[in-house]
Amino acid sequence: MRQRNFFVAVTGITVDLGMAPLDLDRLAALVPGAGAELPRRIGAADVAAIEQATAALRQLDFSRGGGLTRDAAVAQLRSVLALRNVACTPQVKADLLVATADLGLLAAWMSYDCELHADARRLWVLALELARQAEHPAAVDLTVHLLLDMTTQALHLRRPEEARRLIQLGYDSVASGAHPISACTASGLSIWQAKCDATRGDVTACDRALSRAVELLAAAEPTAAGPWNAYIGPTQRAAQQGGIYFTLAMASGKPQHAARAVPLLQEAVRDYGPGYARSRAICLPGLAGARAIAGDLDAAVHLGGQAVTEITALASRRALEGLRTLDTVLRRHTAEAPVAELREQIRGALTTTRA
Repeated sequence: MRQRNFFVAVTGITVDLGMAPLDLDRLAALVPGAGAELPRRIGAADVAAIEQATAALRQLDFSRGGGLTRDAAVAQLRSVLALRNVACTPQVKADLLVATADLGLLAAWMSYDCELHADARRLWVLALELARQAEHPAAVDLTVHLLLDMTTQALHLRRPEEARRLIQLGYDSVASGAHPISACTASGLSIWQAKCDATRGDVTACDRALSRAVELLAAAEPTAAGPWNAYIGPTQRAAQQGGIYFTLAMASGKPQHAARAVPLLQEAVRDYGPGYARSRAICLPGLAGARAIAGDLDAAVHLGGQAVTEITALASRRALEGLRTLDTVLRRHTAEAPVAELREQIRGALTTTRA
């Protein structure tokens, strides 16, 4: 999906511009997979089964990376999309569309994790359209979460202006939405606003957005958030906040920001359990890089070695970007033999994985 067409579609779906509904049949045709015999009617139990399958796939994504089950998620999405024209009550139809949009969100995220960026964007647009057509109380919350995922990708692709526009679309969706979003999702808006500010080196704006995010998360009720927010909690927010301070340190070159990142990233690395192995692994290069900027090269080398080991054990090409960033941080210290050895390990890991 071309960048301009992608953003026009996203804007038209999330903000009321009088745009006609997108053709879901055409969008669904972009999702690979084979057809299957459909039931005559579906009910609440069928939607619950779809939600359970999505939750299981989501947990596998967190623990091993999108490459392990991405194809399974896409195949499941194709099957579930076919159900939208099966007979059911209006309430089941609304619940089905939201459940399908959430599955589309997950398939898009897995595609992004595999660095299949065009596929991810097609799937995100499909999920946005499903959420819009759902007319469900959770649809706005899900829409904003979709936009946050897209923001993550835009920053990964070094498109900060696109990321800021997506964040603004998130705020516009909240303002025009028929239902409020959860405090958890609102916290995410502030987190990614802070990340955008950090890429510009704007410390004041970044700190302001982070303070708002922390306040919102403290007020969040886990039961009020959708399943797409199930992983959000103190550990995830510590990881995100630490990553933001590391971004500030990279943008400014100032050790004090790295010093702020270290305890937060240490907390995340310590507290992520086996079910969040990818999240823990992604934190390690940032923690190593923050240690290096703060002047502790011994710790940086030790943590960097852990990062290489844990990231290369995953099915996540996206996680490799952390190793590239760490290699950039360590470049100025290559005269130190342990650093030079670690950089060689990193380059070997990147070359092997790419092959």
